[in-house]
Amino acid sequence: MVIGAGGLLGTAFRRVAGELPDVEVLLPGRRELDVTDPLSVEKYLISNGPDGVVNAAALLPADLCETHPRAAYEIHALGARWVSRACDRIGAVSAYISTDFVFDGTSGDGYAPDSPTRPLLTYGVTKRAGEAEACLGTPRHLVLRTAGLFGPPPSGSRARPCFVDRILARAVAGEPVGVVDSVVMSPTYTVDLARMTFAMLLDEAAPGIYHAVNRGAASWYEVAATAVRLSGRQATVTRQREQTHVTAGRPARTPLTGTLPGRAAAHQRPWQEALAEYLRERWPAPGGRPPHPAALPSASLPHART
Repeated sequence: MVIGAGGLLGTAFRRVAGELPDVEVLLPGRRELDVTDPLSVEKYLISNGPDGVVNAAALLPADLCETHPRAAYEIHALGARWVSRACDRIGAVSAYISTDFVFDGTSGDGYAPDSPTRPLLTYGVTKRAGEAEACLGTPRHLVLRTAGLFGPPPSGSRARPCFVDRILARAVAGEPVGVVDSVVMSPTYTVDLARMTFAMLLDEAAPGIYHAVNRGAASWYEVAATAVRLSGRQATVTRQREQTHVTAGRPARTPLTGTLPGRAAAHQRPWQEALAEYLRERWPAPGGRPPHPAALPSASLPHART
């Protein structure tokens, strides 16, 4: 089961669920399951009995958490509490999606899963609280930290496209593209993250905190410049030192390190390779000729209900 299936990451889970013909994946909407309502959570989980629950509910963008801290805490922390406790009651695995924002960005070497946390923003503070709740609520827990997400946009007129889509839309429109180069993270394709998560659930990975990201690190400027180049668009991407498009400054350097266990590791390909695949699908090169090699097919997974 995937909670938060209407967002950017949830859209990827919905798509990857279609790759698993022997797995029944429940995708409840907020009307069916509200993570801030413990009775709603417990009733839905008991009624449906999933083997695993992915909690991808989040208040985004991160700036919104600064202006709505109570809502952020209710969704990220209390929501994790109610979901993990309900999972414990029915014997399901709780998989909580977290973020690189639990770190302060001052490490020059990146962050391992056991690195000390020190969140700076409300988004990171409430997500770190959610990690703790997820671990306390059930011994059968997975905390999956990720970062720099890009992937297929959610449906609906109010859906917010990912960073890569916004950059390429500006490039196509002939607008100036200036991107900050002082924020470095681990760019991650949402479809790969969904595959990592499903693989860990189906492989019954050991409880703990993991970093579920594509390999490598890059600044937002590097991601933007690579996306423009690989898509074949003609646009100049300029560097910016200041974070001018956010109200709350992001941690400066938060590359996440660590290899996932089992088959999940196969989906931790280099971020450039993942980006190339996404661009082939979403932003084919002018003239219809994809400039990138074909991606390898994903491995099949065994039967389960999640």
